[in-house]
Amino acid sequence: MTSEIFVVVESSRVGETVVGAFSTIEKARAVLPRHDTRRLEDYRVEFHVIDEPIDEEQAWTVIMSRDGNRFDVTRVILCSCGEDHDALENSSYIEAGGGRMHCVVWALTKGMALDAGDRYREWLIKEGAWREEETRILPISAHSVFEATAPIEAV
Repeated sequence: MTSEIFVVVESSRVGETVVGAFSTIEKARAVLPRHDTRRLEDYRVEFHVIDEPIDEEQAWTVIMSRDGNRFDVTRVILCSCGEDHDALENSSYIEAGGGRMHCVVWALTKGMALDAGDRYREWLIKEGAWREEETRILPISAHSVFEATAPIEAV
């Protein structure tokens, strides 16, 4: 039995759905909507190894309202080029008007990114760093947020 699996995930406006888990990439690709190119971009095939947890943080974008009630978390898609560093370092800010925060969060999972972003939001408000004018903020690591006893350290 193989310890590698290919998981097909559909993303839509209502969330994400696992379509299936397959033993080969060919079987995973067979369930993708080949004739509907508009919908094809809503699917991804993930590679996983059974019994090996995620051990490397990845970049997520957390967009959150000042009150924390409205939010969105998406993976940062990297191109493995020189522009990645600039995009990651300069993509975190509070919008003009102070309505929402956009923050790059390094985390193992989407849930960890959301939690770290929420804690960062609370800290920014408490410290008076959440302002009405557009304000640049630093990207953060969920790992350092969860272990912090002092103010949140940016990465």
